[in-house]
Amino acid sequence: GTVVSSGSLYANLSQGTYQTTLLGLFSGEIEGCGSGTLVLSWPLVDGGPVTVSGDLNVVEGSGTAGLQGVSGSGSFTVTPDGSVNTSVYRLRLRCRQV
Repeated sequence: GTVVSSGSLYANLSQGTYQTTLLGLFSGEIEGCGSGTLVLSWPLVDGGPVTVSGDLNVVEGSGTAGLQGVSGSGSFTVTPDGSVNTSVYRLRLRCRQV
């Protein structure tokens, strides 16, 4: 699937650091659950010019179609590589038939 995210960013340019809070819309299929959309939440994340990691959660009640009732949480890592960021997400999900 794909994730499109949006959020708030506070940058401290003199120190090269930032804080951000994001919401992301996942659209696609999750093996064993089904297809649809759900919302992921990245709570406050502190970052800088190196690898950033933190926690993320499925927003309760946000699943549609085959992803209704999906819940869970996990972690992410973003590694800057020039003009491209490589992101890795690891989630533990619970699928419920609604």
